[in-house]
Amino acid sequence: MVAGAILNFTKEQFSNGELLSVIATYMKYLATQNAKLADTIVSDQQRAFDKVVESYTQRKFIEPVSKNKEETDTEKKFLINENRRLHLEYYKNTCIAFFIPAAYTAMAILEKDSFRFSASDLHAGYGFWQSFFKYEFAYDVDIRSKFHVRKSVKALIDDGIVIPHQTLPDTYDVTPAGFRKLKLFAFFLKTYFESYWIVLNFFMRNPARRGKTQRPYKKNYGPGEIACINAKKSSVKKRCRKSPIKMRLNFSPVRESKDPTIRKKLKLTPVPYKMP
Repeated sequence: MVAGAILNFTKEQFSNGELLSVIATYMKYLATQNAKLADTIVSDQQRAFDKVVESYTQRKFIEPVSKNKEETDTEKKFLINENRRLHLEYYKNTCIAFFIPAAYTAMAILEKDSFRFSASDLHAGYGFWQSFFKYEFAYDVDIRSKFHVRKSVKALIDDGIVIPHQTLPDTYDVTPAGFRKLKLFAFFLKTYFESYWIVLNFFMRNPARRGKTQRPYKKNYGPGEIACINAKKSSVKKRCRKSPIKMRLNFSPVRESKDPTIRKKLKLTPVPYKMP
């Protein structure tokens, strides 16, 4: 969650106080979803988050902008170390599933380009994003978009992000502070949009490659190669070839062991190895 908060900032620098504010927004949302939290968070949230920030700093995921010891904890500013960004993405993805319904709902609200909306107007937008990312985030096909929208809107109301209209039924207004918080949820999808844009940009630059797909696996594997789907980096193959154990398809170091003691324990008879 801390990694997600760091990555979802719209500016390069962020203070510790701003980070804690974003985390508080996410924590309020998780509370409305009855998410089961770790004991370390339940017992002392502040200490748990401070330890994570300290760990990220030591591991150089984030870097302090200044080393002024007179700064208070909330005034300390940090930058993301771009060379270590993937590590933050990894930790963010461990909890992203909890925020996907809110991200879809936020996207549906933001695309209306208005501070006023009705819940029924969000169903089509939510359904679109749910279908768009169906290969990224699995969902229960038996539960309709209406259920997720209503549940997410209720969570947004509890945090003051949107407020019900006084006279119009099923109509809501986005608060000024809530508009910024909606982006904090929508930005959970930012990395996926960037990935799709890279692919689309590639096809725009290479129109001759459109429609052509590669085989999902190599035809032949020699001894010492791992059957890796879409293995593109030759360095992986080199490391496998140098491995002390021949990592082959259907290879069992125990089965192919020449030690009779091991064979006797497992009651194995010599079986000649055949390449698949």
